[in-house]
Amino acid sequence: MSRQNLATLAVSCSLVLASCTGEASKKIDAGNQGGAGSGGGQVEGGAGQSGNSASSPCPAGLQCTAPAGEFVCTEPATGKPPLCANQSECAFGACTQYEGQGYCTQACGPAAVDACPAGSICNGLSEGPRVCAQSVAWSSPPCQSQADCPFGECMLSYNGEKLCLLPCRPTLVKQCPGGTACAPFTLSGRFYCVRPATGIPDSCSLENDTCGYGKCLGYEDTAYEGTSYCTQECEPQMVASCPGQTICRAIAPFGFLCSERSTSIPPTCTSQADCAFGTCIKNGDESFCTEYCAKPGTDITGTVYGMSGFLPGVKVCIFENDSVNESLCATTDSEGYFALYGLAESSYFIVAMTKDGYQSNLQLALANTLTVGLMYTNEEIALAARSIGVTYPTGNTGIMVFSALDSTAYPVAGYTAAITPLSGTGPFYANADNSLDNAQTISSTTGWGAFYNLTPGKYKLDFTHPSLACEDLPDVSIVSGYLTYVVSGCF
Repeated sequence: MSRQNLATLAVSCSLVLASCTGEASKKIDAGNQGGAGSGGGQVEGGAGQSGNSASSPCPAGLQCTAPAGEFVCTEPATGKPPLCANQSECAFGACTQYEGQGYCTQACGPAAVDACPAGSICNGLSEGPRVCAQSVAWSSPPCQSQADCPFGECMLSYNGEKLCLLPCRPTLVKQCPGGTACAPFTLSGRFYCVRPATGIPDSCSLENDTCGYGKCLGYEDTAYEGTSYCTQECEPQMVASCPGQTICRAIAPFGFLCSERSTSIPPTCTSQADCAFGTCIKNGDESFCTEYCAKPGTDITGTVYGMSGFLPGVKVCIFENDSVNESLCATTDSEGYFALYGLAESSYFIVAMTKDGYQSNLQLALANTLTVGLMYTNEEIALAARSIGVTYPTGNTGIMVFSALDSTAYPVAGYTAAITPLSGTGPFYANADNSLDNAQTISSTTGWGAFYNLTPGKYKLDFTHPSLACEDLPDVSIVSGYLTYVVSGCF
């Protein structure tokens, strides 16, 4: 690893105290929603989510398609909804995050029905949304115009075909028939009643529907062509709390499962006798003791680096109520990796990183997102201070390293920073060579700076830019002996 300065982490990791509030926190919360059987990241809205009321028609020039599994208004040229950075950029719908990008999302198409017309069934086996399918072909009728449709609306499906689409809500059973258990069927990604030993439903014959439960449906994937299964969708039953020392974690494609703290996955098994809880269900090449849980445990995982690479032996603890919670700590391994499982539900945490001979850090860690930390030796911090004529530490003081990013996550040049109340020395800004420089009076293209020897307490940090509006940050905590990273946004 090449030598870096104090701002590298603040810029590259985007660990921003500012993201704890306002629009950023809403986006964090949206990304963490989901449950057992949920995709946890699809574009919101679409047929089937609005009860029995019909969805709104699309604005002029847009079409109704299902690019991410739900029917929404999309642009013909891209097949996706219009892009947005915030709600003000949407002429219709809601600016919704999907895979890191915002889209102006408005549901469209016919309202979902509870029962499909005679001669059709609610087919949830294929990709995309659940729609009424003809019992003979197990797919929606093809069409060129609305006149071709015995039911539904003639529109583009998720795979680009024009079909008569009528969204539907399948019947979900809470209790699977004897000998089967509720689990995600690998071929569909949805929850079906499966045989625990195989992880798949019973096979069946399309000609005479030999199923004792559900409907016999064929799967179109070439690897399974000609194979049909008894498909009964189910709703997994969830426990309020996990047994023993297990924790509730999100495990794809299952949803939330009771998992071991040491491995972060459910216990493996070869038979039901191996399971102290749950049902032994096969998934892929292994079987697991499967117990669904109602609430996810929040995780923090990450890697800490020093100037020469991975940094083992770093103590990483939750920092709350202005102090380190010694009961919620982990230590980095030989590759600098740490993990804290089963934390209280939250979209973010402040973590304290400490190691003998190194400057202690405070920084933001987003829930269920990889955190990257960078630590410097005490001598490296002192050397940076001496380069600008500052002695550190002076008494029981702390450091604040700040940075500002634009809407594309690039450093912002040309701003000034100020703190209230006044304390310590600074601000000092980094020059284009990434070194603190007394001659630099505004931020350079590296976009960062620092305050030294701050008295412990709460500070208001403000950024001023001649042409950009910078975020109003929450108060920043300075703790004796710690370096606090703060990143804001100027747009």
